[in-house]
Amino acid sequence: MERSAKWIQLGKAILLGLVLTVFAAGLGLYLGNLVISPQWQDAIRLAGLGSVVVAILVNPALGLMLWIILEPFTRFWFLSIRLPPGIPDLSLGRLSVGLLTAVWLAQLASGKRRMRRLSLVEISMAAFCIMALPSVMAGMGGFSRSGQQMFDRFIAPFLAFILAKNLYDKKTGLDRLGAMLTVIGLYLSFMVFYEQITGQPLFYLFGRTTAYSRSLRKIVSLLGNPAFLGTVLGMVVPFALYKFVRERSMAKLLYGLLFAVAALGNFLCFNRGAWLALAMALLLMMVFAREYRRYLLPVILIAAIIGVLRWQAISESPLVTERLINVSGVRFRLTMLEASQKMIREHLLFGVGFENFGYYYLLYGGHWETLAYDVPTPHNSYLLVFTTMGLVCFIPYVLIFLSMFVQIGTMLRRAGRDTRIDKALLVAGWAVIAVYTVSAASVDLFINFFTSLVFFVIMGTIMGYVSQLRSSAPLTAPVPGGAAGPWPSGSVPSSLPEARP
Repeated sequence: MERSAKWIQLGKAILLGLVLTVFAAGLGLYLGNLVISPQWQDAIRLAGLGSVVVAILVNPALGLMLWIILEPFTRFWFLSIRLPPGIPDLSLGRLSVGLLTAVWLAQLASGKRRMRRLSLVEISMAAFCIMALPSVMAGMGGFSRSGQQMFDRFIAPFLAFILAKNLYDKKTGLDRLGAMLTVIGLYLSFMVFYEQITGQPLFYLFGRTTAYSRSLRKIVSLLGNPAFLGTVLGMVVPFALYKFVRERSMAKLLYGLLFAVAALGNFLCFNRGAWLALAMALLLMMVFAREYRRYLLPVILIAAIIGVLRWQAISESPLVTERLINVSGVRFRLTMLEASQKMIREHLLFGVGFENFGYYYLLYGGHWETLAYDVPTPHNSYLLVFTTMGLVCFIPYVLIFLSMFVQIGTMLRRAGRDTRIDKALLVAGWAVIAVYTVSAASVDLFINFFTSLVFFVIMGTIMGYVSQLRSSAPLTAPVPGGAAGPWPSGSVPSSLPEARP
């Protein structure tokens, strides 16, 4: 009986191998014919979307990682399926978030996964989406267009947060997040360096201006705006520094390189909002975590010495004279603030309607000289939410970020008596929140889907870790000398504990 069972298993394996071989050969021939046909774009579309779909079905956590990495290339690599008029196109983002959500819900229903504990973050997200309905229905682009934009800019990133919180539930989740941010940080930094050196943007969006001033380039590769590029790289920096502190040998070297490359890329974007956001993040890391001070203080000291020695040249450089002290952008934002205040006073509760800011700005007497193909916006995410979606959306929108910050802070207070808490990770989470929220005050940040996606995936992973800690009691009390548990003060094991059932 045992021998016959073995032969049956062997036969099944051979049959499966033959089926897969025939399928792979057939798919290869089909794609080969497509590549040399007038519909060659379909080959790229099928290969790209198919790879993500297969990855999601085989391993949702890896599928999520692959989707985020490929997302910014959607419009350049034909990763979108055009549907008949009246039906929204099925882009990589919409396909991925929908399939991931379905797979995750199926795993919950079958008992393969358990849902993470809900928090005020998710409640605020749900309240925001519900309260946005009047604004979406009032959008002058029509309900269909406004609904699509609402899904892409808010609902999909919120779902990505929930997915990351529930799928990245072990140390492997942090490792996957680190790998994802490494790939993103390296290819974005390369594009910044390449454009600064050659003057030629990679993956150029038609209509984007490519100069800040006579001497300074405006980096527009891939994401179309240096604010978006600088913000994403700014969010990579804290996590890269965290992994640098925690990892050993070659991995430590890799994350140290990523930290330096991403920080330099952020600087070369020449976006003041992104500069300020990263500065605030690094300040938080230095103040609240001793591990980071060991590395950041020497870097700041060296930079200060160089700044003092070369102050004359620096103060006369285009970086200062043409960019840093240029107040035209500040005046522009003040003008937009005045118009926004009028809109808020007259449309306090529900706003002027989704994507209606430009029309009302002109209606209220605003003057607009066309800048490339942009329309008038306040260049402030909070103002844009308040003016177009009203107080009913502004409050839960702010609560999303505030509740993240408070929950991490609450967990940091437990760090002294709970040996499981990785203080450095939580402080890095604070830093990521600082980058996104500070940058959002100087640009309409949520308009760029990828920037919001990266933020909410990072924070979903970290908040999943916080949720795990909140669901159980501290392991130990503090020991004399200020250190908690068996590890020295300021140190924790490199691996995080498994989630308790």
